[in-house]
Amino acid sequence: ILSPTVIQLNWKDNSKNEDGFNLTVKDGGFDMTSGYAANTVAAVLDFVTPGYSYTFRLFAYNGLGASAGSNEIIVELTIPKAPTNLVAVATGQDTVQLSWSDNASNESEFQIERQSAGGSFSKIADIGKDSTLYTDSGLISGTPYTYRVAAKNPVGTSPYSGNASVTTLVPQPADPSPGATPQPPQPGAVDYSSASGWAVPEIQEAIAYQLVSDKILSNFKQKITREEFCEIAVKLYEAISGKTAVPVISNPFIDSDNVEVLKAYNLGIVYGISKTTFGPKNLISRQEICVMIFRALKVADPGISLDSSGVGTFADESSIASWAINEVRFANKHAIMLGMSGLRMAPLEKVTREQGIVLIKRTYDSFK
Repeated sequence: ILSPTVIQLNWKDNSKNEDGFNLTVKDGGFDMTSGYAANTVAAVLDFVTPGYSYTFRLFAYNGLGASAGSNEIIVELTIPKAPTNLVAVATGQDTVQLSWSDNASNESEFQIERQSAGGSFSKIADIGKDSTLYTDSGLISGTPYTYRVAAKNPVGTSPYSGNASVTTLVPQPADPSPGATPQPPQPGAVDYSSASGWAVPEIQEAIAYQLVSDKILSNFKQKITREEFCEIAVKLYEAISGKTAVPVISNPFIDSDNVEVLKAYNLGIVYGISKTTFGPKNLISRQEICVMIFRALKVADPGISLDSSGVGTFADESSIASWAINEVRFANKHAIMLGMSGLRMAPLEKVTREQGIVLIKRTYDSFK
């Protein structure tokens, strides 16, 4: 889109024997055809009207006939839809990362605005179409900022997204003296650049609840291992029960001496993949996670209702192991693990670190 009334189309010429091209234009019921010379690869159209949606398709032709049509392309000469789900996360003392959902298919760029305390909004950047991330830098430590984003094209500017407010980080205190009780990481002290925008708020809550381990607070889209999930399953048990877990006295495993794994084993939250091996680096599936969460709740509070009735049949239920079906139903009933498109639970799909943290956090929210 070059202006509210002018657009440019570009295409690739795959033939060597065309006499020309015919461009078919449809604008809601009225069809037009425009002709272009051989070897043409672009066309500027100045007959378009703001507010309309046009569909274009191209044909090459010669004396023997016309080719099959190209792909159709739709050009919407309308103001873009507003972005939503704006999230602002402090990633440093002078940096903030923004993420949002792009709801438009016809934006040419996004306009980002910032408001300092007591001030008004002002534009800080225009970034390219299809963007959903932006890092604002050069900020002042410990200062609150508010952001908003709009989508733009030559036709106009969308309404703004909702506002998102955040305070930049302050310098961290020096390391505690030897023997001091370690403190959990603060939500603002984590680099969320590798996390999905939808997951950041729940990860921050999980940190505040002390439901995470340091080792999974990075590379959030990396698949989580059995060992890593064991560690946060134990934290879930301790948060729900109010008790401190203790490891089994005699380690049955030859491939792990992780004390959190031994706590989970002692509690009956997890068992080995054989009598002597645990498989700490093995990736964990959605159905395995449902089972571990179920067991952690069961041992944390024997009075918790573990009823899973009332859940409908999943489209891929035949893929769920018999030893996990009740636990998968339980997780779905309590909105801990939601289904995917088509009523699927994808029981064998592996889970990322951010997904694992969110599942533990949602369990805590439901049963704390």
